Amino acid sequence: MQMSSSYDLDDTTGADDERTPLLDSARSFRGGRGRRGPHNLRQTESQTFTRRSSYLNRFAACLVLTVMFLLVITAAIGFMFATSQPMTGIGIVSIGNVVTSEQVLMFDLTVEAHNPNIVV
Repeated sequence: MQMSSSYDLDDTTGADDERTPLLDSARSFRGGRGRRGPHNLRQTESQTFTRRSSYLNRFAACLVLTVMFLLVITAAIGFMFATSQPMTGIGIVSIGNVVTSEQVLMFDLTVEAHNPNIVV
C-alpha cells in the first residue's frame, strides 16, 4: 500500500490559501468613530463615569444574586424545619377485632393525633 503525498482536498486553489484574509476588507472596516479617542476633558470624564457605572452595575447584580441565593437557602431550611415537627396529641381511640394464637397477635388499632407537618 503506497501513501500519496497529496490529498484530493489539497487540489483546490484560491480560497484555501493560508494568506487569503478570512474577512472581506469592506466588512472589516467599522468606521472612524469607534477608533478615535476622546479629544476633550468632558468626553474623557463621561467615559470614566460609564466605566465606573458598569462596575456599580456588576456589584449591584452580584448583590442581588447573593440576596436571592440566601433567600432561597433560608426558605429551604425553613420549609425543612416546618415539615419535620413531631406528632402531638397521640391517643388510642379503640382496639377491635382481636385475633390471638401462640405465635401471632392481630388486632385493629384506631389512633388519633395532631400532625403539624401537613402543609395546606
